[in-house]
Amino acid sequence: MNRNTQNTLIVIIIIGLMIVYKSLYKDETYEEKIEKTGIKSVVLRKSVNYSNHGIHSIVYEKDSIMISESWDQYISVGDSIIKPEQSTELIIKNTDKYVEFDFNNPGLLPLP
Repeated sequence: MNRNTQNTLIVIIIIGLMIVYKSLYKDETYEEKIEKTGIKSVVLRKSVNYSNHGIHSIVYEKDSIMISESWDQYISVGDSIIKPEQSTELIIKNTDKYVEFDFNNPGLLPLP
């Protein structure tokens, strides 16, 4: 086997291994991560990350979660935040309100 054939074979094997690796160990998208996560907590703070395209998020006891900008007006510090595992539904409630959001429809606002 000459040198060019060896190099070509090595490149083909490396590309093949990369394709197999990517198909077996697919990176989880943010949406998939959100769906798996279960949350039962209290909103500690709201923030807007202007250096990252103005992304709105809410911070709770253990982590934070990105929210749609249109949802921001319905969420206050001190509200309870509930998100069941394996669900895209987010529930915000306190003594005066009960609001449901869906990560699959971020533009859909709750009814008054």
